[in-house]
Amino acid sequence: MRRLVTLFLVLVLFCSLSGMVSAGDGLFPVEDRNKKWGYIDGSGKVVIDRQYDSAREFSEGLAAVRKGDLWGYIDRTGKVVINFTFQNAEKFSEGLAVAGRKERMYTGYIDKTGRYAIEPKYESCLDFSEGLAAVREYTGLKWGYIDKSGNYVVPPQFKMGIAMPFRNGRASVEVDGKWGYIDTKGKWAVEPQFFEALDFSEGLAAVQEARPPKSWKSDKKPTGGKWGFVDPAGVFVIKPSFDGAFGFSEGLAAVKVGDRWGYIDKKGEVAIVPRFANAMEFSEGVAGVIIQAPQYKLEFGYIDKSGKYIIKPVNRFNVFGFSNGLALVITTDDKKIYIDKTGKVVYKPAEK
Repeated sequence: MRRLVTLFLVLVLFCSLSGMVSAGDGLFPVEDRNKKWGYIDGSGKVVIDRQYDSAREFSEGLAAVRKGDLWGYIDRTGKVVINFTFQNAEKFSEGLAVAGRKERMYTGYIDKTGRYAIEPKYESCLDFSEGLAAVREYTGLKWGYIDKSGNYVVPPQFKMGIAMPFRNGRASVEVDGKWGYIDTKGKWAVEPQFFEALDFSEGLAAVQEARPPKSWKSDKKPTGGKWGFVDPAGVFVIKPSFDGAFGFSEGLAAVKVGDRWGYIDKKGEVAIVPRFANAMEFSEGVAGVIIQAPQYKLEFGYIDKSGKYIIKPVNRFNVFGFSNGLALVITTDDKKIYIDKTGKVVYKPAEK
């Protein structure tokens, strides 16, 4: 439960921290004033008409789109290549995609012809990463990891609420309230010892060393609870000294000191002085940040690696990372627009 709460708060503050929005194959999903979805290119031109009830990013040449209650897949020209027969459908990763039939409550993995490569029999599935995917069956509700033949490489044994994918040959897993890392054979690479353990990125992983107070309302200070960064063997490369941390991206990692976020390099040295209410990972040389404006309002902007604003903070509901030159921004009136790195709006839904 603790893991779910922590990850939920992270996603609410900045959905793009996990790369949730990107321009797959250079096309961007957009929504019009009638709540229909299509795709634009990098110039903001609509290249696939807005006709779907939902649309995911392109990945490996295909995108999942929904008509009514059912999902199918289209190619970059907008041609339907996998018919609308799925109750749920995710993006392709390493040649396979998570999908479930309407008449079943189970999910499995389809190939690019729409045929099941791994039969739907799981309660939950994650995308394939580094040749493995985390799955959870209804029986026992424990997570394990399968290969692309559907065979278990790591048998179901983890009761955690949410599983993590493999990154840099490691996956973080929880046992008895402590997090550690397994390798792709299912062996412990780093024994469970952390209160939190994030994915590896660029050879390092952010971990929280000790446990904060049991009650979030406690007046007692945490006994430890600092964040640092470990290598794949679990050795601290950057000692625990931060009040929060995210993974490295483009050589920098967002870290929290007191109630402000900044950035460090891989030596643990301050690259951008902590002064933000929150901070995103860098993407294409740019990172989104939040500042606390007057009257407790939050304003979102973008900085470069020197910490200089390239897009000054303004009142927004949320912003996402840049991908192929554009970033999704959600306005305070819930409009989904795209901007370029000058802050220019290249796409917005037409007014009613």
